[in-house]
Amino acid sequence: VDSDLTNLMIDNKKWLINRYSKQDVIMVDNFNKITDSCFYERTFPTEHYNFTGRKIIADNISKAINTD
Repeated sequence: VDSDLTNLMIDNKKWLINRYSKQDVIMVDNFNKITDSCFYERTFPTEHYNFTGRKIIADNISKAINTD
């Protein structure tokens, strides 16, 4: 993936966080939490990741919404 795509993704992430954090919405930033080895497709960027990746995402969401 070339830097144009990754820069667009990072800018989009920042825009979403900026917009929705002002609205008292819980934001969970998992953008850099999953290592490259967790993704199925090695030549095309997708959200298709293995069990380890799904567990990392789930744990981060759980931490963000469990306030007790």
